[in-house]
Amino acid sequence: FLTFAFSIATVLMFLSFIQRESGHGGKKEAKKKEEEEEPPKADMFNTPAKPFAPHKKFEGRSENEPMSADELAKYRGQDGPGSPIAFAVRGKVFDVSEKHDSYGPDGGYSVLAGRECARALALLSLKEEDANGDLEGLPEKNLKALADWEGIFRKKYPIVGKLVE
Repeated sequence: FLTFAFSIATVLMFLSFIQRESGHGGKKEAKKKEEEEEPPKADMFNTPAKPFAPHKKFEGRSENEPMSADELAKYRGQDGPGSPIAFAVRGKVFDVSEKHDSYGPDGGYSVLAGRECARALALLSLKEEDANGDLEGLPEKNLKALADWEGIFRKKYPIVGKLVE
């Protein structure tokens, strides 16, 4: 029963994340947005027209610039707001520093920061043991979920490197 309850809680946390990232925070927020008359966004996730600018630590890095797991582990936002945060999805390193409140040490998704997290995204899991790149044995529906997440991140966050062994 506890495993089931934890699974439900994890799914609810991810749904909350999607809601927060998409700007669909409920009736009150929707009414407020109508009053502000914002121009329509490109998709339901309010993805910016281009990714956020990279953190100053990552400026000038190319998508193919190698980054070791040890270097990636340094980017968990542990030095407070404004410090760099990154994670990798299938080897692509995303700079998510703009979302310190979500991915920083006190954020709900801090388990993803500073590591390869493809498995966690595919499983919609926030368990530390799932924050890795092992996709072995995952069913097609989980790989599809991962591809969807990767697409969202590609549109929203700059890719600042390629994870290497």
